[in-house]
Amino acid sequence: MKAGFIELLVDSIGWVLLKALVFAMAILSGAGIGVLSLMAGTALAEGSFGYAGGGEVGVQGGLMYVLAVLPIIAFVFWTGMWFIRSENVEAKHWNILATLQAFMITGIFIMAIPGGILPKIVAAAITIAFTTAIRRAVRRYGKFEANRGRNHLEELLAANVERRAGLEKKFGTVSSSAEDLGIPI
Repeated sequence: MKAGFIELLVDSIGWVLLKALVFAMAILSGAGIGVLSLMAGTALAEGSFGYAGGGEVGVQGGLMYVLAVLPIIAFVFWTGMWFIRSENVEAKHWNILATLQAFMITGIFIMAIPGGILPKIVAAAITIAFTTAIRRAVRRYGKFEANRGRNHLEELLAANVERRAGLEKKFGTVSSSAEDLGIPI
């Protein structure tokens, strides 16, 4: 049965919207990790979050934040175009995007954490810990998907063996499997 134009249009728009939603989730996850690590580093230090001398001159303080945010905006724009236009977006791409976003936010704003080096180390350690946790979760999800596919393939192979045996019994025909022909599965 052929799909109509409207069905194809809805499927295409839905696919793009789903990829945009996954992209937004990756960006927000990475930004959340980065902001959480900066908040933890600032909470550990004595003082308020901000660049040195930024509070004295309003324009200079605002300019420092704008210059810090510009690479993040460029990164989000570039990866958004790549993410939406690519054919195969997998969980590992989501993981890479969220990890890079977290490290960019932490790395760019780490100098705004007051205090010595300890709060900065804590912020970096929190970012590393959370991105490692995300990576492990994505790997477990990938293993789950692979096992599910492997189990489904084994069920299909068993059903094919039963079907071939039934055809041989009913019609006397002998059919070969891919393994019988030497084709690796």
